[in-house]
Parts: sequence; C-alpha cells; structure tokens
Amino acid sequence: FKLTNKNQTTPPQAPTLAAPVNNAVNVGLNQALAWNLTDNTNNYNIQVSENANFIGTVINKTNINASGYLPASGELDFNTKYYWRVAAKNDAGLSQWSEVWSFTTADKAPIAPTLASPPNDSKEVSVSPLLTWFNVINAETYTVQISKTDVFAGTDVVYTKSSITTTTFNVPKDRLQPLTKYYWRVRASTLGGDSPYSQGWSFTTSNELPKPITSQPEDKSGNIAVQPLFKWDFSQSANSFNLQIATEEAFTNIIYNNEKITNNNFLLDDYTLEFGRWFFWRVNMKTPTGNSPWSDVMSFRTIDGGTVVMMPEYKQYLVSTPNPANDITTIKFIMTENENVKFDMYDVFGNMIKSFEYYSIAGENRVAISLADMVSGNYFIQMNTSKGIFTHKFEIVK
Repeated sequence: FKLTNKNQTTPPQAPTLAAPVNNAVNVGLNQALAWNLTDNTNNYNIQVSENANFIGTVINKTNINASGYLPASGELDFNTKYYWRVAAKNDAGLSQWSEVWSFTTADKAPIAPTLASPPNDSKEVSVSPLLTWFNVINAETYTVQISKTDVFAGTDVVYTKSSITTTTFNVPKDRLQPLTKYYWRVRASTLGGDSPYSQGWSFTTSNELPKPITSQPEDKSGNIAVQPLFKWDFSQSANSFNLQIATEEAFTNIIYNNEKITNNNFLLDDYTLEFGRWFFWRVNMKTPTGNSPWSDVMSFRTIDGGTVVMMPEYKQYLVSTPNPANDITTIKFIMTENENVKFDMYDVFGNMIKSFEYYSIAGENRVAISLADMVSGNYFIQMNTSKGIFTHKFEIVK
C-alpha cells in the first residue's frame, strides 16, 4: 500500500518493530519482517545483519512502500542469528533507526523419517492401527499419509494427518476398511521446510467386524421352550446370520447350524430340542467383507418334559389357525392344569405388538385374536406359563 505524504517539514518518527518478536527462534526463511506504520512517511529502509553493530549487512533495502519486507530466496540462511532495524523516510529526511531486534532462523529441512511399526507387509493389522516411526532430530511436526497404492497419488490417498507432534499416531476408526491392503509413509517438518517422505510400507487390515450381542434366551436361563425364540443385536449391516446350537460350550458337538437367517431373531420351528437339558448357542453375521467373530456363548436349559402336553395330531406345542391369517387367528394349545397364561406378540424386529392374559383350563384351549389393526408380515406369539415359555411363528397376509 502507499503511505501518506503530507506536511513533510521534519523527518518522521522512528518506526516500532512488530514481527517476528524480539529474540524469536525457529523463524522461517520466508517469514515477513513487519513494523508499525509511522505518520508523515513516504517509505522505509530496512537493514538485516549478522552483527549487532550492522558491520556488513545481508539485507539493505530502501524505498519500501509498505510496513513489511519478505526476504527473497537466498538472502537468509538456516540456523543463523540476525539483527534487524527499520527507518522511516519522507521529503525532509530519514528518521532515527528503530530499536534493534534479533531473530534466529530455523534449522534446515529435516531428513526423512524411518518407519518402525507395523512392520512392512504386516497382515491382520487393526483397522485402527497404531503407526510408529523413529524420531528425527529437530523435527517439530510430522505428516502421515495412507494410500491404497504405493504411488500415493490422487484419490488413492485415503487419509492424511498433519501437525503430529509425537512419533506415534493412532488411525481413527472408520477410516480404513477390513481385509484391505494399505501403504503408509511419514514426513517430518520444521519451519525450515519439509523432509522427503519416508519409504512407503504396507499392511493388510484384519476382519474386525463387531460381533452380535445376544439377548434371548439369556445366559444360564431355565424353563426354555424346546423350540425357543432366539434374539440378538448388531451394529453393522449384515447380509445374513449364522446360528449354532451345541450340547457343550466348546461347540465340538453342534446339533443345529443355520447360515441363512436374515433377521436378528429366529424361532427354532424346524428342530426340536430335548427336554430338560442344557444347550449352548452363538451367532455371527455375514457381510460383503467377511464374517464377524462369534457372539459370546450363551447357555440355557429346556423345560422338563410333560409340562405342556402335545396333542398327537399337532407338530408343535402351540399352533395358530389359519396360518397365514388375515383378520383373525385362533391359538390352540393344551395345558395339564388350570392356569392364567400371558401371551405376547412380536414382529420380526422384536417389537411387542400385543400383550394379553387368558385363563386356561386343563386340556385343549382356543383363543381367538383379532388382527384387523395389524399389517402383513411375519410375527411371533410367545406363551408364558408357570412351567415355561413357548413360541410360535405365524404370518399375516392382507
């Protein structure tokens, strides 16, 4: 910008320096030297020297029409202490020199870092890995790059993080994909410049899908139906689930295996477990990138035999007709004694739709349920008795 030119009968006042602050260190070679404007000034002179008495100068510029000066390439050197001062000038003459300040320039750009871990070409690395490298002398910050190729170009670079002040960096979750090969490299930086990037190393991520969280039957629960309803939760989209039931915790004797379950609940209506026995179950999920780990193993004990009598013509302990149903369905079941029974109705997502109680009698019972307010889909009826819980799957078609 241009400076004011008026009433120039006396020289201007000496300028006051602004930046870099006096005795500053790690000053970049291209950092501007700035001062405060003075009144009644046409332009400025600046001197920079390695000597506090300015015997010899490395910069001696006159007629600067601004309140700052940007050193040109080659005017300053790395790791050197400089002294500088500024004078203001108008038609009446030159002001006194400003107070002398000093600054020390930064070291030269550092050497490239050496990577430490994970070792080159590592396998089964976390999708949120801890990257480490060796310290570079005088480095102030580091930059990490991760790429899908070893050329680190364009959209191949999937993640860049700068201004890291330590020699470790934990890649945030959700940045990398499982079962994928990546390349990574690091460079060091000072105010003197950036180092070259390190050699690029590679690693392949593991399959770190979250395991499902089982909820029903609860662990170590008893009086469970021999055709129970299984439920679990999951935090990532899945194509299908695999349910396994075994007679011992190590799953060396798997008695039921179903890999084509598409919901996070499943009624075991195609297999009947033994009465009065302990069982173990687990589930995992299948995604386009692989299978999740197995859920925690849960155990349960089925109801003792004879609590609910199955009619010879029935294939289940609890049935509904018609199935599929439209506006009404009738639940049929047999009890060995009079009892108040509680019925709960769920959709396939585990949401309770209806709940009611019915006083049953010893023998065959029939309960009509209105479905007029329900939409088409698959549902579960769960019958809660004093002797156990029984579940039946039915369908509504409208």
